[in-house]
Amino acid sequence: MTTEAIVPSDVALTHIDLQLPPGQPFSSNIMAIDQAAHRLYFANRTKVGVDVIDISKPVGQYLLTVPTGSPTNGVTVAPDLHRAYAGLADSTVAVIDTDPASATYQTVIARPNTGGEKRADEMDYDPLHQQLWVGNSDDGFITVIDAHTNEVIARIDDLGPGVEQPRFNPVDGMVYLVVNGTNRLFQFDPVRLVTSHVWDVEDACSANGLAINEHTNQALLGCSARSGYPHAALWDFATERVVETFPQVGFGNTTIYDSVIDQFLFASRLDDKPVIGMYSGSPVRFLTCVSAGARGGGSVAYDQTNGRVYTQDTRPGSEGLVSFPLPTAR
Repeated sequence: MTTEAIVPSDVALTHIDLQLPPGQPFSSNIMAIDQAAHRLYFANRTKVGVDVIDISKPVGQYLLTVPTGSPTNGVTVAPDLHRAYAGLADSTVAVIDTDPASATYQTVIARPNTGGEKRADEMDYDPLHQQLWVGNSDDGFITVIDAHTNEVIARIDDLGPGVEQPRFNPVDGMVYLVVNGTNRLFQFDPVRLVTSHVWDVEDACSANGLAINEHTNQALLGCSARSGYPHAALWDFATERVVETFPQVGFGNTTIYDSVIDQFLFASRLDDKPVIGMYSGSPVRFLTCVSAGARGGGSVAYDQTNGRVYTQDTRPGSEGLVSFPLPTAR
């Protein structure tokens, strides 16, 4: 497989200054958007907190950093509960109040402990059962938190090394999880709080990213394996297998699906440089990619109101966030 013919789309990048402390290396992780509130939440490890970005206008504006007391990893939001969540390096989860009418607005109001020895990492919110599913990546288990009480209600062990992205699937009401160390996909029942199925992905993917198109009941796996070729893989839940692979970009991390534009976005690499790969939602095909900087990266989010993609800005001297409009597919 080769990526020699792939040329990133030329789009204007807009830098968002995060007011980073001088002289410290930039370290960051996942970002998530509350579309209705026009807020982006970003795990800023350098500042040991969650950055809050106002995205009500085309150019995002840094507002503040919510201190978390421990470096931040995965981030997600629960718009219906006015909450944002961040998985922390000390295995706790920061619960942030995002209700502007609240006296505790933009502060950490709870820190449930997942009980691991290492970091709480990527997560997803299940709005049907109002649960937070947290992957304890290095400890090999997943934690379920009641989003009303902020209490841990379940822990599912023995998932293997490299627990990555959980995703709630509204089609069947189940939660799915990719584990890159074993190249497996797990299905969990959020009612019984147990593992209900495990698949060997078979394709040499070792997924970090998992994004589900609820209209087609298919998922794009953001592959990270470096032993093969860089690619993404399309998982079909109906046939329970990988039905297609896309060799244009790979070796990546976050994968998201946005129903407004019917596209998958994959924070990936091309010729070992960070790019955001873009794929149509149905049928799935590679559209283009955008160069995201000189190094680093790893997360992506899409602002539906202004039609802009957000990712890490890793250009020397411009560390922070960057946004850009959707390019015209070639």
